[in-house]
Amino acid sequence: MANGITDPGSPVMPVSSRLLRNWRRLTARYWGMDAGSTALRKGATGAFGVQAGAAGLGMIAHMVLARLLGAEQYGSYVLTLTWIGLLLIPALLGQDKSVVRFLSGYVYRGEWSLARGSLRGIRAMVLVSSGAVALLGATLTYLLRSSLGAILEQSLLIGFVLLPILAQLQLSGALHRALKRPISSGLFNEILRPVALLVVVLGLWFMLHLQITAALAIGASALAALIALILSSWLLAHVWPPEAKAVRPAYEFRAWSKVGMNMFLGGALDLTVARLDVLVIGALAGSAAVGPYYAAVQLARLAGYAGDAVRTNLGPMIAERYGAGEHEVVKELAHRAAWLTFTVVVPIVTLLAASGYWLLSLFGPAFTVAYVPLLILLAGRCLAATGGQPGTLMTMTRFEREVVFIRGGAAVLNLLLCLLLIPLLGTIGVAIGTAAHFIAVRFCSAIFVRRRTNINTTIFSSGAV
Repeated sequence: MANGITDPGSPVMPVSSRLLRNWRRLTARYWGMDAGSTALRKGATGAFGVQAGAAGLGMIAHMVLARLLGAEQYGSYVLTLTWIGLLLIPALLGQDKSVVRFLSGYVYRGEWSLARGSLRGIRAMVLVSSGAVALLGATLTYLLRSSLGAILEQSLLIGFVLLPILAQLQLSGALHRALKRPISSGLFNEILRPVALLVVVLGLWFMLHLQITAALAIGASALAALIALILSSWLLAHVWPPEAKAVRPAYEFRAWSKVGMNMFLGGALDLTVARLDVLVIGALAGSAAVGPYYAAVQLARLAGYAGDAVRTNLGPMIAERYGAGEHEVVKELAHRAAWLTFTVVVPIVTLLAASGYWLLSLFGPAFTVAYVPLLILLAGRCLAATGGQPGTLMTMTRFEREVVFIRGGAAVLNLLLCLLLIPLLGTIGVAIGTAAHFIAVRFCSAIFVRRRTNINTTIFSSGAV
């Protein structure tokens, strides 16, 4: 070596060259080096970077709020967010997924009138539906106020102000996603919103010396979501295709509503099951018991961000190629997406399993009781990742209705396991039911896709599924 440059004749160069060749061969085999796989990988990498940053920010926000609120107030805050998350499904009517499928195809085929119509029409549909859901929820909360308690009542009422804002923010992210902008699709909801929340909450605490309550934290969340929505809409207006700006809009309300309804039912089942554990614990053990388990759910959710990142870019790519009849491209993308998901999930799960007890302790000493449920949830995420992304392929093609039946069956399985295991194992039983749900949905969907389309969405060989 001279002047810091490796001698080409030294043994270091042949070894490093072999390692580089082997890495390229491995990458070509499992992830693919064709244009479609490269685009999928780059898009997923950008989306994962956003979601990894969002995970860290979200975790910091929850840790700060858990410390400021205390167990009971934090439990009410979590229950409010859980209910708002559930009601976000009927508020969106499945249009956050439907718009990805339709708008991607419109842009790919140059149907600019329909593209502009989808922007206007779907936004209006979601505005009306989210306003109606918020009004109904606020009315029921007021009527049931005596059984809810003052803390939960106040936070829920303010939460229904948050609901329409969140619905528009999530729809705005879906519009970015449909335009194949994976970074901006999550940037505002998942990065900017928690940052704004922290700024508002800490500003109220440090500068105004206010006592932070669950209701005040939800109000801060509403303000943070509004800021994120304004900036997301501003960027969307600047990246919107010029061809779709001046044309007269055309509308396909019937098609949007039909597909959106199927996606709404599937999303409702998914989210209901995802929130079922928290709601059951809240109902049986009270708000104070929700906090530790919810912290474990939040940590386990970090392992799901790899799949989310892949889906962010995979969905519009499949919608485009399937609509154009490019079946072989779809087949290759689906299998590559499985390997891309799995190879990212495994190291994340390993890291979280090793550091989970310490991470839970950051929420507070009482939160470490959720370490075993955390390990179970992580195991479920890891096993489910081997099944790839069959749900994305189904919803972006013609099988969105079948997704409802598969998720419904898995939801029944989850409920039965919870009812059976909670009396015996407590939160460990809830974690087992939730992990079983992850695995059942993924592999039932993968088997369906394999039999109906001859597409293998898993990491296994074609004969294994």
